[in-house]
Formats: sequence, C-alpha cells, structure tokens
Amino acid sequence: MSSGPGEPTQAAPREPAPAVQPPKEASRPLAQALAQNMHAVLVGTFTIVASVLSAFLGYYFAHEDQKRMLALEYDKLRAEHTLEISKALTRAEASLMAMIVTGRTSSQTYCRLAGDLTALQADIAKVHTVPKVYGTLSEMLAALDPQIQSAPAPDAVRQGLSRRLQAMKSTHDDMDKRIRADWATDDEVRRLLDVDTAATMKVYYRDLSVPLAGLAVEYGGIGLQARNLILKNGECAPQAEWDAVQKRALAWSQQAFELTTSLGLALSPE
Repeated sequence: MSSGPGEPTQAAPREPAPAVQPPKEASRPLAQALAQNMHAVLVGTFTIVASVLSAFLGYYFAHEDQKRMLALEYDKLRAEHTLEISKALTRAEASLMAMIVTGRTSSQTYCRLAGDLTALQADIAKVHTVPKVYGTLSEMLAALDPQIQSAPAPDAVRQGLSRRLQAMKSTHDDMDKRIRADWATDDEVRRLLDVDTAATMKVYYRDLSVPLAGLAVEYGGIGLQARNLILKNGECAPQAEWDAVQKRALAWSQQAFELTTSLGLALSPE
C-alpha cells in the first residue's frame, strides 16, 4: 500500500534477531563435570570425613583408655601404700603394748630381785665381812660373785650362795634382753613413722599428714615415759604410774584406729 502524497513513508517493523546460543557441549562445563562425577565426589568426601572422624575417635578413646589405665594404676598404688600405712600404725600399737607389758613385768621382777639381793647380801655378811655393794642391779649382781668366792665358809655354803646369785643373774639377763628387744623395736617404729610413713601419707593423703605427725609425736612421748619407768624398776615404781602409761597408750591406739578408718573411707568413699 503506497502512502499518500506528502505523507512520510514508515519502515516496516523488524523481528528481533535470535540470541546467539553457545554450543551445547560447551555450556556450563563445571556443572556438567560435577554432575557426571557426583557419585565419586560424594564417596571421596565421605571417605575423607570418615577417616578424619575415625582418627579423632581413635585418638579420643586411646587417650581415655590411657587415662583410665593410669587411674587404675594410681588406685592400685594408693591401695598398696594405704596398707603400708595401716600396717605401720598397727605395728606401732603392738610395740607400745609390748613395751608396757614388758615394763610392768620387769618392774615386778626387778623389785623382787632387789629384795632378794638385799637378803643375799645379808647372808654373805654372816660368813664374810665385806663392804655393802651399791649401784644398779647388774652392777650389784656382778660385784657379789667375788665376795661369795672369797668368803671363808664351807663349800656347801658358798655353793648355795652362788646358786642363788646365778639364778638372780639369769632372771635379770632374760628380763634385760626382753627390754632391749622392745626398745630396738620402738626405735625402728619411730623411724618408720617419722620418715617412711610420713612421706607416704604426704603423697597419697596430704590432708591426713598432720594427724599422723601428731600420732608420731605422741608415740614417742609414750615410749619415753615407759622407758623412764623401766629405768626406775629397781626403785619398785608404783603400778599407778604404769596404769597412767597404759591409759595413754590405749588413747593413742584409738586415735590410730580412727586414722586407719579414715584411710579406708578415703580409698573407697562409697
């Protein structure tokens, strides 16, 4: 259709040119690669994560097992040393009681020996004029033998006096051996409480180390009191003094028992 005269000619509208499409095989190569290898990627990722998780769990459980084993070993050592502490306290209690029993017995024995010795000296003086012997029982017993041997008396009289003296010497020596054995044990126990047991307590039961130190000091005090009484045996120390020592030792034993019980509770609180 032609335009009229004087009218501008209008150009026909153009259709939009189609967009240039990239080749199909060249579009989104990364996405295509992922799509094609997704299974392998997932398997690889899972394998890596599983390996890391397995290594972590292995380290964690190995560490926990090691801690558990160390705890069990420590508990075993603590139990063994708890037994050592209890045995030391029990041994100390037995040492105190043995020393007191020996002390009481020796007190009675030496008191009787002192009387027998006085009587023997009087009988020797009947047959032989000699100076009176003084000193400890052992010194007096040793000094009487030459007096008897030098007495101007019949053999039967001298032999009778000598037999009495030898019997007293034998009784004295036996009692003296018991006392020395008890004192040696007492010395050993005091060293045990002051050093080995005290060190063990500080390592495994630090809170109870002070009560143990108090028991060790009291143990030494009771032992010293008993020894002083034994040294006075020739003076026939009254039994009331031994009763006081025994009462003190029994109180010590009760405190030691309570401390030992505390060790058991600390070891197994349930």
